[in-house]
Amino acid sequence: FTYISKPRINDINPKKLFTNDTETEVTITGSQFMPGAKVIVGGRIVPIRELEAGMDVKGQGITGVDPQGNNREVAVVGGMEAASVNVVSNNEIKVRFNEATDLENSSIIIINPDGGISDPYNDFKYEKPLPLKPMVLEAVPGYESTVMLIWNESDPDLLNRATKYEIYGRRANESTSTFIASTTEAEYLIKGLEPNTEYVFMVRALNQYGAALDFAEVKVRTLSLQEDHKQREKEERLKEEQRKLIEKGKEEIIGNKVIRTLGTEDIKNKVGNLDFNQSKYKNTTELTINIPIALARTDFTLNIKYGELQMTINPKDMYTFRVSMMDQGDKDSNLQIHIKRQGESHIPRGKRIASRAYDFHFGFQRGKEYIEIDQLLRTGKLTLNLDNITYPRTRNLTLYKFDTPTGNYVKISNNRTTSFKGKGKYILLSDR
Repeated sequence: FTYISKPRINDINPKKLFTNDTETEVTITGSQFMPGAKVIVGGRIVPIRELEAGMDVKGQGITGVDPQGNNREVAVVGGMEAASVNVVSNNEIKVRFNEATDLENSSIIIINPDGGISDPYNDFKYEKPLPLKPMVLEAVPGYESTVMLIWNESDPDLLNRATKYEIYGRRANESTSTFIASTTEAEYLIKGLEPNTEYVFMVRALNQYGAALDFAEVKVRTLSLQEDHKQREKEERLKEEQRKLIEKGKEEIIGNKVIRTLGTEDIKNKVGNLDFNQSKYKNTTELTINIPIALARTDFTLNIKYGELQMTINPKDMYTFRVSMMDQGDKDSNLQIHIKRQGESHIPRGKRIASRAYDFHFGFQRGKEYIEIDQLLRTGKLTLNLDNITYPRTRNLTLYKFDTPTGNYVKISNNRTTSFKGKGKYILLSDR
């Protein structure tokens, strides 16, 4: 006699998968699993005598014996073979699947290399990765009888993420909603509504696999004619504030940090001069300069004075390839120069400090995202000026740069000026 195995599936975890899930590892537990086993999803077991030409046969074997003691010779037809199979033991298999398309069912069948075939396990289900409805939907009434709908955008990492949204609406006293528009954004402005009227709006999420089963719904009343006028005034004030920000920029001093946003009026004849040596900056130790991306797309020279530091840079040289790939428009996007000044005690033997240490680096901010800019497109110029009152006795003044790998300052220039193409920490040193 030749004994054939009879693999048996007792349990599967998880019992549900999206059809496009190719990363989740599925654990199958049972008995008589053999190394080299195949795992088929969506197939069916057919007696050998019923095989027909053109059938997609995944394997052949035996599922047991009939009442007369004859082997039940069968084939597994159709379905999809697991992309990876790891037979951990004779009681456990771990598998991953390719994306499932056009399966007749979602049953799991195991085919051992000796021809033993399990009964189908029918408690595993594939689900279409349909998106969920937006969890949050807000309606903001605006002037001229408009309503801005805003909802939470689908997480891009979800397998069932939404890629499009449909908007429907009706008056609150009506029963039938009308299709308004579709959008790929997470907001939509509805125009042409009646003043002081209550509306119901619904948003449905969609993706390539279909539409969400439910709608997100919100009820809102448009502004009255009197409220509309006040809202318009508020909008105009906000626009005026935005215009002033673009033209004049903005400055904040928070603790020991200065945050300065450039405005168009800071640049005259393609030159911008920022002087942070006034008394109000005396106790600050950090400086962040925001350069709106709209300004950075044009050539101009920016001169910065901060204590002993004097820096000259063309902000366009910060517009690197990585920045251009992240650039999605002018809204809340800034190139940034960060400068920190501090004392320094770790200096070469035989030297004394003749300035504070200045540590600077560059970055790009878009909304909540931030990247470091390691290398500028062209060099900038750096000078550390001597403060004769603070450092009265100096000899053989030299500019040094901190070398991170060694943890030491190294001589970078015989005078007080050097060029730079990236971040660095600099200090003036003199002989003792």
